Amino acid sequence: MEARWGKQIVHTNLLIARITDPALRVQIERAAAIPNSLIVLSDEYIAFPRAMLGVIEKTLARSGHVIKTVQST
Repeated sequence: MEARWGKQIVHTNLLIARITDPALRVQIERAAAIPNSLIVLSDEYIAFPRAMLGVIEKTLARSGHVIKTVQST
């Protein structure tokens, strides 16, 4: 890639999610079992440990949202 945007985050157990719906963001923050396990990166992005993926997937399924997964090499 010729141009690099922002900073690179390298961590094997860290996931980043883009959430544009404020109501959904509040639901996810409330569903977080471990206090301070979500890190707010900006208005649309949060970071969380891989262990919380199941909790977030259940919250999204209950609210009718779909997960879009993007993997990098």
